[in-house]
Amino acid sequence: MTHAYPPTSVSSVTDSTGGSLAQALWWRLLREGFALVILFPIALGLVFELGLIIPMVSAAGGGSTMPTGGGFHGAPPTFAALGAGSPSVALSLGLAMAPVAIMLACGLAAGMAVSGIMASELNSGSVELWLSRLSPRSISRGLLTVVFLVVGVVWIAIMVVTALVLTVTALALHQEVHVSVAYVVFCVMIPLLLALSGASLAVGVGLWKPKLAQVTNGLVHGQGAWLIMIAFLPSLILGIVVMTGTSAGLSITVAAIIGAGLAVVLAILAVIIGATRLSRDNIVSSL
Repeated sequence: MTHAYPPTSVSSVTDSTGGSLAQALWWRLLREGFALVILFPIALGLVFELGLIIPMVSAAGGGSTMPTGGGFHGAPPTFAALGAGSPSVALSLGLAMAPVAIMLACGLAAGMAVSGIMASELNSGSVELWLSRLSPRSISRGLLTVVFLVVGVVWIAIMVVTALVLTVTALALHQEVHVSVAYVVFCVMIPLLLALSGASLAVGVGLWKPKLAQVTNGLVHGQGAWLIMIAFLPSLILGIVVMTGTSAGLSITVAAIIGAGLAVVLAILAVIIGATRLSRDNIVSSL
């Protein structure tokens, strides 16, 4: 008995929008590397969050070890500017680092998806076949569709996991948690925007300079590390800004402006590369 699977060969990918290519790549990802690309970033974010909360709870019993006057709903002043807090230092720290965990997970998922797909297809010689059937823009649309789906799945999953961790911690410590609308918007939107814009730039660079994604025996280009860095670095940069800025009273508005600004710059660079560098001749000459 045969099964009507989505196309996994470029011989069946002929539409000009890249939809069939996206379907083929998505199916291959589900069969070959979905668990790693999805679960590893989520696990990283979870370990990061728990690694901060558990030692604080163990050391201080969840109680506040800092002055609480003047903070956001009783939060220690160190964390108050983020617009989220709790009388518990452990919970306040968890709230402060929650957007960092989400950013790291989404950014890593974007990088792993881009590098994994590009490396696999380049080393199998599929890109040359793509170019014989599709325009470079259709190829980029197909790649971006799959990568955006991966990022979307990880984005939803890590937000749910992070919310559960904070909720369980709050219930266990019998502490209240207060968050502002600005904080929720920051946690929900900025990590996603950074991951999607970083992924867009990585896809553009990967098609423009395919050798950056090819798996080799050397250390410089092995495993598509450069594409992972391109997609992941913006999330890492903002994560570091939030972590280091928290002690200095970093405002959630300032953090959001920095994150949105990074996303806009990345998106502009991706559009420029797509408009000026993604020609069939350029891609073929770089293979």
